[in-house]
Amino acid sequence: MALAKVTTSEAFGKAERPARFLRHLVETALSHDAHNLKESVLGTDVFDRPATWDPRLDPVVRQEATRLRKRLAKYYATAGVEDKVLIGLPVGSYVPVFRQRPAAIVVTAVEPPPVRRRLRWSLPVVVIFLIAAAALSWRSVRLEPSLSIAVLPFLNSSGDPADQYFADGLTDEVADSLARFKSLRVTARSSAALFKKQPRDLVDIARQLHVSHLLEASIERSGEQLNIVASLSRAADGAKIWTDRYQRHTADLSAIQTDLAEAVRGSLGVAAAPGQKRPIPPNDAHDHYLKGRFEAFQATPESNLQAEADYRRAIEIDPDYAPAYAGLASAIWNQNIWANQSPLLEERRKAEELWQKALQVDAGLVAAHSGLAAYAMQYDWDWTRAERELRAVLSAGENSGAESNYAFLCLVLGRRTEAEQHRARANDLDPVSPGSLLNNAQFLLLENRLAEARDEYQKVVSRNNSSNAKLALYSVMAEQGESQAAMKGLLALPQNLASVQMGLAQAKAMAGAREEALRILTPLEEHYRENRMFMNDFAIAYAALGDEANAIEWMAMCLDSREYSAIYIRVDPMFAQMQNNPAFRALKKRMNLDW
Repeated sequence: MALAKVTTSEAFGKAERPARFLRHLVETALSHDAHNLKESVLGTDVFDRPATWDPRLDPVVRQEATRLRKRLAKYYATAGVEDKVLIGLPVGSYVPVFRQRPAAIVVTAVEPPPVRRRLRWSLPVVVIFLIAAAALSWRSVRLEPSLSIAVLPFLNSSGDPADQYFADGLTDEVADSLARFKSLRVTARSSAALFKKQPRDLVDIARQLHVSHLLEASIERSGEQLNIVASLSRAADGAKIWTDRYQRHTADLSAIQTDLAEAVRGSLGVAAAPGQKRPIPPNDAHDHYLKGRFEAFQATPESNLQAEADYRRAIEIDPDYAPAYAGLASAIWNQNIWANQSPLLEERRKAEELWQKALQVDAGLVAAHSGLAAYAMQYDWDWTRAERELRAVLSAGENSGAESNYAFLCLVLGRRTEAEQHRARANDLDPVSPGSLLNNAQFLLLENRLAEARDEYQKVVSRNNSSNAKLALYSVMAEQGESQAAMKGLLALPQNLASVQMGLAQAKAMAGAREEALRILTPLEEHYRENRMFMNDFAIAYAALGDEANAIEWMAMCLDSREYSAIYIRVDPMFAQMQNNPAFRALKKRMNLDW
């Protein structure tokens, strides 16, 4: 084991304290309790300080962390020079990170990029050394439990496309049940769903999803009768571990979900989840809920309206149906988002009320906690409440959406090491979906890691040739200084789209073509409301032009309308040069982000 090899090495000697300190850090991080790796907690847990201990007067944790980093650097430069798994402790954090040693590392000087017009921080020349002490070269990677599973979309064998919602709904609910087993990693629906219509090469699918097992099923529905054939496969060779048949009435759907989850748990030897009995809704209510969930995932304004109607019908049948309340809240929240505009005040208040109602019925409902976390981040700017809601989600089991939101939350609060760890976990759970790639790209952009962000956008474009994906890619190219190539790509897109015109304006601003940029921006400003344009885009364009007054004016409007991108005001490198402007600082203070 990598940890044991490090702590028993000559670099650590016979002193027990540094080895105990490292073991505690690693074991706590791997048990998903990284939030407890704080100075105030470590002093009492590791260094036997009393509860009244004041770290300001006794800096034992900081001192020992400094010594620990030096011991790790010594170990990886000597006895651990060929270790495959490397453990690091970034400066300013007590959360360890892990990575695989590259096959070869070249010691090289990295030249800073040319300074562009008020876009990015100036970067000094950085030398990347081989030794572990070069913390800037580390990328956090979680060491996964050995057991992981993807629930592939259940096949609708009834021959009636109208039954597809039922097969999809059962897939999701079985995956939700498996996610409650703490020692089993379950791939997110968004990644597993990509293999819905593809020929199923189980070994290849498992390789792409990074899982050890796969669950498949086919569902034949005839009236109120169900015939389900399910099988669990081993990823290494695609061999079936078991195959079982279930012939039930649709009223027994909850029991079928439990039976499937328990069959997987028993086969893999996974510990049972803490018991929490949830009420079983009437069959008709559950059917409308599954239809609503199916429509919501189609992600169009029309399907979202249908989802809202189905959720309302489920609630009419069962007024205590918590998931239907949460689904209805999300449908109300999403209706304007799918139309590229922020929800109105009365709409977002209604969504919050519905999520709260769901929690009154089921205090542990993950969907409701997730919705309230998003609400707290975007509308209340209540970062403490948002973190509390996200922790409630993750306490119930792994969740890629919550990990991704937690990553952005930590990023906007300046907790970059934690942010990277949550991003890594989100990627583990949702490795290939377009949404995950887009979240990755956005995160990397905010960290000014342009080359990596560009790679992520390239992946999205290769799988989804949409104008929006290309717009994002060309924007990164413009920020990298490739303005001509970016503008050539933008000119190949439909020129009647306001978003394309905004992309051209921003690219020209980044290239220093001020008059040309303003010539495009002026008519866009006059019609931004009917074109449903985001005010943050205007703020970025003016920031690129060096016009701080106009950038701040648009950013203030962005805050007033609660555009989601407003939360990045403190960390978006596009606004780096404006951070100390008094008017800009006043905006950050409004959001409790002037750290």
